[in-house]
Amino acid sequence: MQRYELITFFVKLLKEEKVLLNDIIQEICLFFHGCCVEPRWLEALVNADVAPSLIDIVTVTGPALQTTALQVIGAVSASEFDNVLIQGGVFPVLRDVLVTESTLRLAEDTCWIMANLTDCTDHVDALMRDVDVPRLLCDVIAEVTNAYEHVIYEVRTREALRVIANVVNHGTAAHVRQLVSKAQCIRPMVGLLKCWTEKDTLALVVDTLWKLIQHGEHCKVPTNDEGMKNIYWALFDMAGGDEGLRGLVKHPDPTVANLAENTLAMVRRASITTFARLLIVVV
Repeated sequence: MQRYELITFFVKLLKEEKVLLNDIIQEICLFFHGCCVEPRWLEALVNADVAPSLIDIVTVTGPALQTTALQVIGAVSASEFDNVLIQGGVFPVLRDVLVTESTLRLAEDTCWIMANLTDCTDHVDALMRDVDVPRLLCDVIAEVTNAYEHVIYEVRTREALRVIANVVNHGTAAHVRQLVSKAQCIRPMVGLLKCWTEKDTLALVVDTLWKLIQHGEHCKVPTNDEGMKNIYWALFDMAGGDEGLRGLVKHPDPTVANLAENTLAMVRRASITTFARLLIVVV
């Protein structure tokens, strides 16, 4: 049989056969994963409507099959055909995998797929419809509290952070408010400033925190003295963000050190401007 015919046959088999041996499903998923190497075979998989079957495998099987199916889903999520996964309702399934987290590899793959998928506003909106997902991602980030955990959870944490950054970069103001208020994303990210060492992730944390503070300029809240306050900056400050940036100024990597120093200066200017406005209102 030609590969196109095999793809169609295997997708049909997964859809129509209600009971298949796990070994057979495993081999089919491995075959699909091999097809993902070339764009034409990946497109053939998508055209054969493979997404619902893969999502079903992740829903009803154990860790071994879930891992193999997620590898194929990951390949689709990193392609131009990622919308078929959104339409197939993949986010609730990924949330459930993250909740159970039967293996670290599953959690890493889940966060990686979410990061691939949240590259535009519509996809961010699909993610944020489930209020538990951003909270779970922030919980993942919050679990890293020292250099030892950094080593163990590096991939999972980095990919979870990419999702948060995507919400900030591609989401609406309402999405960002949900991220800050319900998921409470600022404190765990500030925590990373104090224990993380890998430069690319640190740069992403610093950049995302600064963008959150900038978002806060457009949704200020009134204070007791009739002024207006950037609540995102206030949360950053209460979480020890200033201290975290000061510590990074001494980072051995000059790129991280310079970024921290520049961001610290911008944060301080923003806080001084806010304070000055309050003084003007009071006077």
